[in-house]
Amino acid sequence: MLMLGEGVTVMSVVVGLRVAVGVVFFLAAASKSSRRGRADFRIAVGAFVPGAGGRWAGVLVVVTVAAEWAVVVLLAVPVRGASVAGFGLAGAALAVFTVVLVWGLRRGVSAPCRCFGSSARPVSGVQVVRNVLLLTLAVLGLYVCVTAGGGRVPVAGLWVSAGAGALLGAVLSVFDDLAGLFITASPPRRLMTGREAVTRREFPR
Repeated sequence: MLMLGEGVTVMSVVVGLRVAVGVVFFLAAASKSSRRGRADFRIAVGAFVPGAGGRWAGVLVVVTVAAEWAVVVLLAVPVRGASVAGFGLAGAALAVFTVVLVWGLRRGVSAPCRCFGSSARPVSGVQVVRNVLLLTLAVLGLYVCVTAGGGRVPVAGLWVSAGAGALLGAVLSVFDDLAGLFITASPPRRLMTGREAVTRREFPR
């Protein structure tokens, strides 16, 4: 249970979470707002959602982009109710995105998901981890907004919280690209021994 004296710290956390999640959803919505972005995301929807071809894919694109912009607007409004709605909508959207990604991976889909940003990397567990991290931030923000009392954030604390949130949001938006830098790019060497194939990667000495 939060004590009254912790109000400033709690509100600083809320500001940081609002900015972090808002930045991610802003970049996601902006990347899909151009004609090329919508076309790429529509292709991804068709790949990850069986039966969502043609008009239905277009409807899902519109609904997704509208939800993302709604999250951005709600989290930008400095009102507790708007923040609750924004974090709630963000959490619901992230839960759906994560389920769709896991479902696609289980079916062997390797197309780019185009979920957040314009990365053309094939979908992998990295995107699922990113979504889980974002979902955790959204749930945490929702919990704090619902359970914590009010409080003021000093100007200096406001800038620090907003800056940290913006940095975190930017990092999460390119999380899959950053993760790709730490994954060995060399192709695996397959050693055949009888009927078994062992995959081994080359590591620098």
